[in-house]
Amino acid sequence: MAPDIKKGTEMRCKPFSWVMGFVILTLFFFGPFGCSMAPQMKKIEVPGEKRAAFSGDKTGLPFVDSPWWTSFGDEHLTKLVQTALKQSPDARHALLNVEAFRQQVIIAQAPLLPGIDFRGDIGRSRQPTYDRRGNRKGEEFNNFGLLLTASYEVDLWKKIANSAEMARLALLASQENLNTVYQTLTANVSRLYFEISEQEAELPIWEQLHKVTKLQANDAKRGYFNGIMDGNTYLSIQQREEKARQDLYANRRKLAVSRFGLNTLMGREPAASLTVSPFTTFEKGLALVPAGLPSKLLERRPDVRIAELRVRQALLNIGVKKAALLPALTLTVNGGYRSPELSDLTSGSSKVWALLGGLVQPIFHRGAKKAAVRKAEIEAQMAVETYRKVALNAFREVESALAIYEELSRQLEQEEQAYRNETIVYRRVHNGYLSGTRSFQEFLSAKISLLSRKIIVSRLVLGLLQNRVQLFTALGVGTREFTRITGDQHE
Repeated sequence: MAPDIKKGTEMRCKPFSWVMGFVILTLFFFGPFGCSMAPQMKKIEVPGEKRAAFSGDKTGLPFVDSPWWTSFGDEHLTKLVQTALKQSPDARHALLNVEAFRQQVIIAQAPLLPGIDFRGDIGRSRQPTYDRRGNRKGEEFNNFGLLLTASYEVDLWKKIANSAEMARLALLASQENLNTVYQTLTANVSRLYFEISEQEAELPIWEQLHKVTKLQANDAKRGYFNGIMDGNTYLSIQQREEKARQDLYANRRKLAVSRFGLNTLMGREPAASLTVSPFTTFEKGLALVPAGLPSKLLERRPDVRIAELRVRQALLNIGVKKAALLPALTLTVNGGYRSPELSDLTSGSSKVWALLGGLVQPIFHRGAKKAAVRKAEIEAQMAVETYRKVALNAFREVESALAIYEELSRQLEQEEQAYRNETIVYRRVHNGYLSGTRSFQEFLSAKISLLSRKIIVSRLVLGLLQNRVQLFTALGVGTREFTRITGDQHE
């Protein structure tokens, strides 16, 4: 009898094998060859994109992508930038955001394959039964089961595939956002670093200026009470001394706050020690920078790439919403064992299977699904306009930085010439004071004018350095270097 039992078992297993074969065939046929309802991405025209160069670019040289913060030749700045990229809470938050989107991609791709579940159940129940005479009585039943369930939604219209692709594009956008955070961190660290260096160079000038104005105020006081100086001149000199004193205190506070801010930005204790190079170190960082082609700028800027990814996501969302209007096919297969006795649970006669197919076609939803399609189309149009806005803003930032650089350079040249003139005047007045032909007040006034002009020149140099940072950021320079510094954490 053993051969007959084996033969019967094989016959009972055949339908289940055929069903599984049918499911696998359906999966591999409809999965890759489903019809996507999403519109194709088209080239988005941006005004000014096809220009040969930016109007403010006077170099005529090709664009060179490099870690721009190293161009100032300061090792301390380079180390601070590296520290900020690795330790800043903003950078770590953005990095965790990338990892969260990476997990979301896994979640979105899961429905592309069948979901398989195992279930084991044990039950005992009492149900009414009738004997041959029609008498009602109760009887108890056992129920043991081991079932493997596979369920799959056939992606006829690429709804699931488009949703998974949207999640992948969101991951790419989060990576570009990480680059944006890195870029902003680098720019802010550099700006604060230059400000601190300039403030440290400026502080001794303010101390000297306050000392000179105090001498002038004391001398004016003696002259006023001796009847040599009129009241208006005396009050004007006293006000100058008071202003110099207030400016000195304000610059001391500003320097302390800037140091605290830079340390905090890097994720360090606000009062941590901070080494800053002399302000004269950065003069070679004021050279002209080639801006390159406007069309290439759109490929480098992380914010522009994010806007482009948003357009692609919006187009895929149209396909998802359109697919919701069409029939959805789902397949469910159950296979396993079920028996009223635990001892017979795994015997051949306890095998069970079932194939369930479902087809759902939306009919009446009061226009909600069509409205969802229209809304997705509008959102796609909005994403296109947002892309144009971001791209034009990128052009504006580059043009503005180039124009400001030209104006600041011209102003700095004039102020440096004025400082040289003030130096000549000061020397003449100083010599005149030593020879007795110039008064002490004239000598002090010349000294005050010279120190004030020196502060103006120093702040203009700071403005040019910050303009360099603004231009480098606007050009999207150095984003490739972030991967190397952070150890490929966001790849």
